[in-house]
Amino acid sequence: MSQEEVVFGLGSTRIDELVAVAHGAPLRVAPEALAAVERTNLLLAGLAASGQQIYGLTTGVGDLYKVAGVQPDVAEVQLGMLRSHASGVGTPHDEPATRAIVAAIVRALSRGHSGIRPVLVTTLVEMLNRGVTPVAPSQGSVGYLTATAHIGLVAFGEGEAWFAGERLPAAAALERAGIAPLVPASREGHAMISGTYEITGIGALAVAGARALVDVADLAGAMSLEALRGNTRGYDPRLQALRPHPGQIETARRLNALLEHSEILAAHRDHRLQDALSLRCIPQVHGSVRDALAYVESVVQTEIDAVTDNPVFIVEDDELIALPGGNGHGAPRSRWRWTPSRSPSPRSARCRRPAPTASRTPPSADCPRSWHPVPPACRAS
Repeated sequence: MSQEEVVFGLGSTRIDELVAVAHGAPLRVAPEALAAVERTNLLLAGLAASGQQIYGLTTGVGDLYKVAGVQPDVAEVQLGMLRSHASGVGTPHDEPATRAIVAAIVRALSRGHSGIRPVLVTTLVEMLNRGVTPVAPSQGSVGYLTATAHIGLVAFGEGEAWFAGERLPAAAALERAGIAPLVPASREGHAMISGTYEITGIGALAVAGARALVDVADLAGAMSLEALRGNTRGYDPRLQALRPHPGQIETARRLNALLEHSEILAAHRDHRLQDALSLRCIPQVHGSVRDALAYVESVVQTEIDAVTDNPVFIVEDDELIALPGGNGHGAPRSRWRWTPSRSPSPRSARCRRPAPTASRTPPSADCPRSWHPVPPACRAS
């Protein structure tokens, strides 16, 4: 993975750039992005003093949004939000996953719509660049807020972190790395747990891994064609143009490039008229994966460039405006899952029937650890 410096600015950040940071590339936030962060932060105090009820700033959070008033101890309130959500259990995320999550946080906060100080952004960047990796459990009852709560605590000197191969109290890890822990200001705990940073960071790594696997699958397919003395007639560009799915066309192009100078295929060009489906349909099969992956990439790319905090703040005519909403919901990153029956009957594609008392299927041999929704059309089957 490239170790060239990655710069987060006000423009788009590519999946590959976030993945590079996850694997150790140094990160810098552009001055114009830090200026946008500072501008919003400087206007925040005036908005808080205006008397407006602003979720999480002049009110409580969750059901405590009904409780308005000036927060008596801002730092303690912000730390309390992180501590209450830092309830993760199980194996911590590995270093690339944790770094990807931190990079996703930096990317979102550096857009300048969260009201936090620039020093929070630069501290998180220094943690990445100096090798302070928070211990962030991968499981927890508050979903994708769990890891970010643990990560947020480390920036403020609480929790645990890895440094130079040792698992240490966060304060000790920061000290060894030469990073001063922060005292949180308004929104700086809340902003760490209001977005889809965990699923965005891990999603970016998954996309990069899937890309590599599809390319390897093409190579395995080309080698299989040679081993079985096949031919490339099924990969003819003229044939692909008559069913122009982008992934199919790209796969056929790659296979033709890999096999262009194959002496084995040249020697057995007329070994058989038509290869088995498993060989001549590689473009269609791998291509469908590529097309599905292209959709996933588009969603992850949108999430990387998105602001998923709540509330978000925008500046209009030098006035700061708070916009509460639901950008922090993970629905755009999810999809229905269903398990086909093992039976070879005509209804082999049906979904498993839900238990009588629930609309969800229990863990099965196909999916032993998951509870997954049953599409409505299948619930009555």
